[in-house]
Amino acid sequence: ALFIGVVIGRRTVTTGGSAPAIGVVATSGPQADSSPHAEMRAVTWSHLVQAETFLTEVRADLKTGRDDPERGDRSRRLLARTRLLMANDAAASVPSVERLLQDLELVLAEIAALPDSGMRRSLDARLLDERLSAGTVLPRIRTILPSPPAIGGS
Repeated sequence: ALFIGVVIGRRTVTTGGSAPAIGVVATSGPQADSSPHAEMRAVTWSHLVQAETFLTEVRADLKTGRDDPERGDRSRRLLARTRLLMANDAAASVPSVERLLQDLELVLAEIAALPDSGMRRSLDARLLDERLSAGTVLPRIRTILPSPPAIGGS
């Protein structure tokens, strides 16, 4: 059977042992993991990939002064999915992922509430840019997500 596995997250050691790392494992054949927890891990991984892309775009837009008219809507959609994941026991079963989702929720709410124009937008945009530049959300998402596979020769 073909086995493709991508592990995301890292083991969190607690006093009682180790917590399972969040991961995505896909197999073909009768051994395929179709449990609800595996599906939720895949959904969480996919959501974090989309959130990383969005936050990177927002950060670049803020630095260049570009205004994306879809930014608020995209942020609200990601915010809604983040909240759904936080309400799911499988996604919130790993403490580091749960804390990341909570922090991601706050950043997405700030982006969604960014005013369209005016003096307040300028101040809010600057504060958001500082938070994204010095913040920990993007680096934590990148830590949890797997590295892309190496492309090239043997």
